Amino acid sequence: MDNSSSGFWRRMAWLPHPLLLVAMIASGLILLAALVSVVRMAGSEGQVCLRVSDNGVGIPPGLDWRKADLLGLRVVQILAKQLGGTVEVCGGEETEFIIMF
Repeated sequence: MDNSSSGFWRRMAWLPHPLLLVAMIASGLILLAALVSVVRMAGSEGQVCLRVSDNGVGIPPGLDWRKADLLGLRVVQILAKQLGGTVEVCGGEETEFIIMF
């Protein structure tokens, strides 16, 4: 196994730019902090609605995201189900995930 930093970045070749990894980690921490605050304020009786969207190319037409063999989409569905929640995806020019639990 190659433990050098160059080996690490070769394995991360799917990223368009290495700094994107840093941005993804920071974004995840921001979302986590916001979600913790929202859940705390909602209390045990409240409902949480998490909306995440982008302005990228969107979901390809005809893709059944519920049956897609993509790890990220599967993880979203599995975790939402564990929370007793629902997931909706709105496609088009923007992709928006709406997760309610």
